[in-house]
Amino acid sequence: VVVSNVSALPEVVGDCGEFFQPGCSRDLTSKLKLLLNDSDLRNELAHKGFQRVQNLFTENRMVDQYVALYYT
Repeated sequence: VVVSNVSALPEVVGDCGEFFQPGCSRDLTSKLKLLLNDSDLRNELAHKGFQRVQNLFTENRMVDQYVALYYT
């Protein structure tokens, strides 16, 4: 995942992606080149991303978070 570091994107992505400065095409290009040329990094981020989704964003996990929000 390559996203700009604005709004809630860093919170959602966590340590599972690369961040670029919004509006900076050079920074975006460098992040894309980094991932294109580093298969170990791509694999590491993919694994972390899958685990993050399983831990935070499954349907059951989201329901648990909403319930906790309303009952605390």
